[in-house]
Amino acid sequence: MIKYIIPICFAFLVFFSCKSNKTENNAVILDIGEMVPVMFDMMAAGDLTYNDTTQATKLHLRDSTTIKFQSILAYYKIEKKRFFSSMYYYEENPEIEIKLIDSLQSYSSNILQKLEKVKNKKDSLERVKNQPQPDTAHKIKPALTHSDKIQKLDTFKNIGPQKLIKSAKELKKVK
Repeated sequence: MIKYIIPICFAFLVFFSCKSNKTENNAVILDIGEMVPVMFDMMAAGDLTYNDTTQATKLHLRDSTTIKFQSILAYYKIEKKRFFSSMYYYEENPEIEIKLIDSLQSYSSNILQKLEKVKNKKDSLERVKNQPQPDTAHKIKPALTHSDKIQKLDTFKNIGPQKLIKSAKELKKVK
């Protein structure tokens, strides 16, 4: 995605520069922090539209792209006029435009890193989920039934207290 940023920015700037040739003196310019997420989303929408293989989208590529761009501006609550004024301002000031493009590249790198972390976390959860579970059945003793309990008591009664004391002393000697 990063290798496509410069050509897409260029196409993006050319596309929007055709719309407005002048900046308004009273227009408030979007700062780089506001501009970067908007441009990133617009580039992603442009790529998505361009890579859409449906016939209707191919026939109306410019219309589909424009609709997506307008919806992005609406999402960020930015007026079209203000956005175009900002684009024109950055085009006229190459030093600031370079900062914008650098910020855009670092923003896209951060997004990709976050997506990679989410993907790795999902993969690790899948691996844990798909691992065979250890067999714990042999460690769990079955519950004694009432008849088993009575049988154990009878065994202790038959042994007698003298034999129990003697076997306990023998166990102490072995240890």
